[in-house]
Formats: sequence, structure tokens, C-alpha cells
Amino acid sequence: MTKDKFTILIVEDDFFCRKRINKVLLKEGYKTLLAGSAAKAVSLLEAQSCSFIILNVNAALEVINGSSFGQYIRKKLQIPFIYIATAETVETVKFAINDQVSGYLTQPFTDTDLLADIIVKPFKKKKLRASIQALTLATENRQQEQGCCISVADGNFETVLPVEEIDYIQAKGESLRIYSRGILYSQESNLNEISKVLPKEHFLRTHEAFIINKEKVGLVKTDSLIVNNIEIPVSEKYLDNVRNAVIDSQ
Repeated sequence: MTKDKFTILIVEDDFFCRKRINKVLLKEGYKTLLAGSAAKAVSLLEAQSCSFIILNVNAALEVINGSSFGQYIRKKLQIPFIYIATAETVETVKFAINDQVSGYLTQPFTDTDLLADIIVKPFKKKKLRASIQALTLATENRQQEQGCCISVADGNFETVLPVEEIDYIQAKGESLRIYSRGILYSQESNLNEISKVLPKEHFLRTHEAFIINKEKVGLVKTDSLIVNNIEIPVSEKYLDNVRNAVIDSQ
């Protein structure tokens, strides 16, 4: 990249991090624009242009015109950009894949990291994507070793949910509704498939359309269970199993 007339937009909600990145880039001869939020960045871009964006992952998730700012940059502005994240997690990695970023940098990073690995070197998206996918797999494997987790959809994004946080699961059409602490997640699967990854000592089928977390059962009724203030039906087919697993232990 040549530095002549090359303007970089820094979108970072942390003042000191934003100031530090700006100082490094100015010292190297780049022109910069600074924004503390996605909304501020959009306002700047309406009046000025830039050739590249350094984007904090938190700002990337802000909603602009009905989509995340990362998606807005990729689809509408079509400006190459990289993510800066405070931690390397499955969620941020998957956001990076979904937004097709040109690079990905995790704090803490050195000035050399910023310049040599992110700005100076040509971007190799295929290589980046492969390394991000490898990181995703490794992170998921680590989490599964520490405790069983499943991948679920949270709105437009994917996240990893520890199974112990699940209250109950309801089959709905060709997908699953997964309820956890009052939050609704989804997964394209069925109860038979998800049963294979759920620990049998904690989860129990109560109905053709329901699996419950036995640890979350409150009140027990004749033909239903109360899980987190929600009444879950118990069908005759599963009544004996439910009675042995839950009712007799109350």
C-alpha cells in the first residue's frame, strides 16, 4: 500500500486505544479519521472518504440501516477493513468470518503487529479465513472439553451455548427453539439429533416436542412440569421415564 492520499478510518470505542493507533499511523505517514462509534463513523464517511477501516468488533455489531456496521461496510461501502478485538472468542471469530474481514487483530498487539501484519502486508483472505476457521474449531473444542456446548443462532449471529444454561428445548417445524435464562435461541436440527450431544444425566425427553433440563425443574404436576415458570407437557409415552427421573426424586 502507498501512503500518498491513503486515509484510514479508526473506529474504536476505547479512547486510549484509538489515540494510540492514530499516533502510530500518523507517524508512518498515513492520514486518519477518528470515530468512537459506528454512528459517528457513518457521519464522517458521508462527508469524507477513506481507503481502509480499522474497526473495533463492538462497533462492528452496532446496527446501521437494519444491519450490523460490519455488514454495512462490506455490502454498501465496499471498503476493506480489519477487526480489532479485546479477546479471541468463538463469537468474534465467527463475526469476522461472516463479515469477510481483510484482517483480524487481538489485543494486546504491538505497533509492529499493526503495521507489518495488518497494514503493510498484502491481504490474503483465503489464508485468513482458513486460520480463523481453525481458531473457531480449536476454541469450540476447548469449550467442549471444559463442558458440553452447542452452537446456536442468536438473531443474525451464531454463538456457543453451554448446555447447563439450557432450560428446555422445543421442536418447531424443522428447527429447534432453545430457551436459556429467558433468552430464545434457535438451531436447524431436531430433538433426536440434539439428544445425541446432550448429557443424558441432565436432559430428559418429556414429549414429542420437548426436552427439559432436569436441574431446572421446579413444580411437578400430574401431566406437566414447570421449568423456569413455563409449563412443559409430559405425554403418556414418556410419563414413566419422567416419573423415574424427576417425580420420584422430588
